[in-house]
Amino acid sequence: MKLSATAFVRSIGFLGITFGSIAAQADGFRCTGDQTGIHIQVYNHTAASEGTRTPAIMIISGPTDTATKTIATFNKDEGTLLYQGYGNYRATITDEMRDGIDGTKAIAGSQLKDLETITLDTNFSYSSHDAQEARDADHLKGVISYNRKAGGAQTENANCKRYTKN
Repeated sequence: MKLSATAFVRSIGFLGITFGSIAAQADGFRCTGDQTGIHIQVYNHTAASEGTRTPAIMIISGPTDTATKTIATFNKDEGTLLYQGYGNYRATITDEMRDGIDGTKAIAGSQLKDLETITLDTNFSYSSHDAQEARDADHLKGVISYNRKAGGAQTENANCKRYTKN
């Protein structure tokens, strides 16, 4: 069976669209603190030029059973979110952020403005020998650390789920 030039070009275009959309897969993690119920979501960049395994944003919101919705967002492009490797993400509360923080926003018993960093450790590696097992797992264990500006920290275990979407 011979394809006309037009049909061939259309077939190649269809394959390009199909496989091109697979390459731009969004992923990240959705975690909930065991004691506080705090929700932390981390989403990675989808653009290859940004690095698809590089975090773009971290969103922290209150427990489901409260009226508190989004407490804070941290962004790699603004320098408030850092990927430290092996599933470890650090959000930094800057002085500029503290100036604009509502005094009622609290996390883990501390006012948000009194925290220096919030760290989410999912202990996940895209390149480790157990990466396929972790990708297939419904839940990953994580640890959230709330580090106070004045010193000291509170940690809690977290239940995390890897988020993937085409």
